[in-house]
Amino acid sequence: MSCKRVSKHLSTYVDDALPSKLRKGVETHLATCTECRDLLDDLLQIKSMLSGMALPAPQPSFWMNAISRIAPAIEKRRVVYYSVLRLRIAGVAIAAAVLGLAATQLPNQSSLAEPNVGAARASFDPSTLISLHATVRATRPLADTGKIRFAISEGNARDYAVDNALDSL
Repeated sequence: MSCKRVSKHLSTYVDDALPSKLRKGVETHLATCTECRDLLDDLLQIKSMLSGMALPAPQPSFWMNAISRIAPAIEKRRVVYYSVLRLRIAGVAIAAAVLGLAATQLPNQSSLAEPNVGAARASFDPSTLISLHATVRATRPLADTGKIRFAISEGNARDYAVDNALDSL
């Protein structure tokens, strides 16, 4: 390890904060280099002198000056925080209102299930399917109509939704 690199890490070495691998490299270099050992001795002396000194007490106006400088920034951040919070709450309220309105205006999704015809399923002969196809004016070819089970009493928009769902399979 070079003297330049050791001198960069020497203060951290004195504070006992170097990782073990780097610490071993510094110790190996200090064992052979007198200049770096002298620098280490100087740092240890400075640390021992400073550890015996008392910290100076701040002036009485120090805290008032610090607070007067910090307070405007804190107030500005508080205003921005509450403005953003109000916007978020408003956004959530608008989204909830739109979803509520949409839920009341859309048809009941459970009505898209298969029609309730009783215990027995309706069965059709080909002539019934042809007449039903003509009645609903289907846009798909007649052959696709056979995939769908129709209930005779249920010839409304619900059947079209079921028809589309089954055709997409």
